[in-house]
Amino acid sequence: MRNPARQPYLPGMATKEFIEQISAVFIFTVNYSPVLEVRMRNGDVFEEAGSWDHVSTVHKDLLRCSSLVLILPRTRLAVNPADIESLTLELAGGLPVLVVAMAADARYRVRADYEPEGAKGVYHSMGALLEALQ
Repeated sequence: MRNPARQPYLPGMATKEFIEQISAVFIFTVNYSPVLEVRMRNGDVFEEAGSWDHVSTVHKDLLRCSSLVLILPRTRLAVNPADIESLTLELAGGLPVLVVAMAADARYRVRADYEPEGAKGVYHSMGALLEALQ
């Protein structure tokens, strides 16, 4: 996998062809400001920064228009089921950890301690991914 150059996510990029090539999306923070990261199947990475409302709206629009499956609500990590190579359930400190290995050598870990009380949880995320893979 090549080292992706980060590019700005621009208005109007969310064409059908673009959305079909998304491997994963998630939100992280830089100096308390949200940044949406869109990882493509070819290794390209696009970022969109702004207010929480703006970043959340772009994220929701991408999820609504695609087949991405949300697996970690806290960071709003969503992955394309077509890119999943394996799902593994591990234990770390007595808590379940779902490891999602993607085609582009990316690995995402969904840990139970990230979930607020009453959240759907690791097992729900695994079930949603298995359902999407069928």
